[in-house]
Amino acid sequence: MIATKAHTLAHTFTLSLLLVAGLAACSSKSTKELSDAGYQDLGRSDYQAALSKFQEALKSADPASAEYVSLKFAEIEAWTGIDGERAKTEFLALANAKGDKVTPKDYVTVANRLTGTKAFDAAIALLADGKKRYPTDEGVHKLGDRIKIEAEKAGDKGALSALAGLGYL
Repeated sequence: MIATKAHTLAHTFTLSLLLVAGLAACSSKSTKELSDAGYQDLGRSDYQAALSKFQEALKSADPASAEYVSLKFAEIEAWTGIDGERAKTEFLALANAKGDKVTPKDYVTVANRLTGTKAFDAAIALLADGKKRYPTDEGVHKLGDRIKIEAEKAGDKGALSALAGLGYL
């Protein structure tokens, strides 16, 4: 009787493991499938769903690859719709780690998204860092003007004060 119960338990356990492994295999998506789905979510402004997919795709991407950097930018874009401070932190970490892969245009793109969501402090932090890294870049310089216009519309005195410190007022 005990042997029969042990055999039944072992059989049940084995079936459970096979079921879990089978489900994991069925739900497993490639990095490309995850990133494609993430971009679709971004298009629908479903930032949380996009973030989840990009983070999952990053787990299987080689950190030394161009694909990884591209996925990090996508993750940052999702963060701009959820949490501007986190987007700023992730972007600056990427710029510090992969500086040669982060262009002035990237600074402008992310800061513009942050400005659009009224995350002025985060946008200004990117502006300040971008000006240090690319002091002669026209796009980075014009970024401050755009942030200023939007901060004035929003009546954000703190942002305007920070921009004054960077020479925009």
